[in-house]
Amino acid sequence: MRTCSACQAPAVELLRDYGPHPICNRYLTTADAPEFAHPMVIGQCGACGLVQTLDPVPAAELVPAVDWIAYNEPEGHLDAVAETLACLPGLKPGAVCAGVSFKDDTLLARMQRRGLTAWRLDMEADLGITRKGCGVESIQARLDLARAATITAKRGGADLVIARHILEHAHDLRGFITAVRALAKPGGHVVFEVPDCTLAFDLRDITTLWEEHTVYFTPATFQSTVSSGGAALVNFSIHPYPFENCLVGVTRTDAGAPAAVASKETLAAEQRRARAFAESLPARREEMRRFLTDFRARHGKIAVLGAGHLACTWIHLLGLAEFVEFLADDNPHKQNHFLPGARLPIRGSSSLLTENIKLCLLAVSPEAEPKVIARNHEFVGRGGRIASIFPASRNALVIEKPA
Repeated sequence: MRTCSACQAPAVELLRDYGPHPICNRYLTTADAPEFAHPMVIGQCGACGLVQTLDPVPAAELVPAVDWIAYNEPEGHLDAVAETLACLPGLKPGAVCAGVSFKDDTLLARMQRRGLTAWRLDMEADLGITRKGCGVESIQARLDLARAATITAKRGGADLVIARHILEHAHDLRGFITAVRALAKPGGHVVFEVPDCTLAFDLRDITTLWEEHTVYFTPATFQSTVSSGGAALVNFSIHPYPFENCLVGVTRTDAGAPAAVASKETLAAEQRRARAFAESLPARREEMRRFLTDFRARHGKIAVLGAGHLACTWIHLLGLAEFVEFLADDNPHKQNHFLPGARLPIRGSSSLLTENIKLCLLAVSPEAEPKVIARNHEFVGRGGRIASIFPASRNALVIEKPA
């Protein structure tokens, strides 16, 4: 057994080895271009229930080779989060709020509008990161306790530190939490936000796996993780979204408290959920391959709309490349490239019509699906079918069971 990245217990058991996996941000310039792959191996801690990657991809391999890769996080809940944070003790006008990455900018702006002073870590000046295209994968690798001490000696400790959607990327989870907390002054607060994988696990949605994530949180495992090391969790909230909820936890740096520990019942439920998810892959793969084989034979060609990491993971792990003609994506940077792993061409969405596609499978976020469907009304009007690859979507692909 391996040591848990959160609770440090030597209790991590293998859930599934998914085999070599591509780096989803490395779009190929030719169909036969060489590409790097890394084992995707998932395990779960038997002590705290946290699902985690057993062999994370080295941070240097995750840095995009181009500067146009962009990831957007949900923001519809940030006004409510800002209101909660503004009510924390000590956060009066003039208090200092610090961010860890660019993902914190919009929440920092909300705090500034409430009278706080804000700053964010500078990639080069604070972290020594000069390589072009670096993001949260590089920040988590550079920010340790010693560097945090140097930063606070220069900038001073913050009253509030924000770290949105970076904790799930941390290779040294406990060390990274400690370093982020060290950016706050004694008595200050630190807020972590992460995606909630509960729904994806329950619905057996394979796209929740991503080579850039090292851990997969649920409300129970997130609370126990952020309270590890003795800092008190003073506020916890769940913000619902169609695809995956956002979990927000606030800790206070000087309020010592034992880490939250899941009950036996909760731990057992976490284990059942993760095992069922891991064990579902062969049946899901067979189901999808059978459906696509039958659809193509009866109706015609199939394409996937959205050439991002969700499509890459879905096609690769389910072994579906042979059924897909191409990826449709209106990002001009992606066009005339090939999807990592699957090596399928990426074209504009107009190709859905010109290539006589009969089934368009959506691999965009469920929140964006209505707009995407509306933009492709001509495809639908000509008899094309649109369905989502995500089981949580209202447009989810429905596969009838064989009689």
